[in-house]
Amino acid sequence: MPLADTTYWLKPQRVGGTVIPTIRTTAALTVWVVDDEPSILALLTRGLPRVGTFDVVAAQSADELASLVQAGGVPDVVLIDFGIPVPPALRAELRRLQPSPRLLYFTGRRLSDEQRAWVDDVLHKPMTLRDLAGELTAQARVS
Repeated sequence: MPLADTTYWLKPQRVGGTVIPTIRTTAALTVWVVDDEPSILALLTRGLPRVGTFDVVAAQSADELASLVQAGGVPDVVLIDFGIPVPPALRAELRRLQPSPRLLYFTGRRLSDEQRAWVDDVLHKPMTLRDLAGELTAQARVS
């Protein structure tokens, strides 16, 4: 349930050559969601603001994530589907952002220590939107 004092509006976000609708809220955690599955992006960009106060920006690839970094934005949390390959140079750029966002993998797989070495934590699918919102909020407080 959204907070009574939160105002929502739809603001298109251009990432690469794609215009992606994003939900904006007045007092929120900023979450960049990176997933190559449009239905997952739609679910998270529309659903997370309904269960908490989140600004959600969607990207479908590492290239679009790089565009967000180059545009100068700094999120509180970056949630990346494990299936998206993130080049080492982009990983380093994400680590240089200030203030430093929490970097999270979102996956249904069991990951080795090597696979999870560059992220702060791994969130495991399946997860309800409400549980995901709680995890994102907790992760943002850690940073």
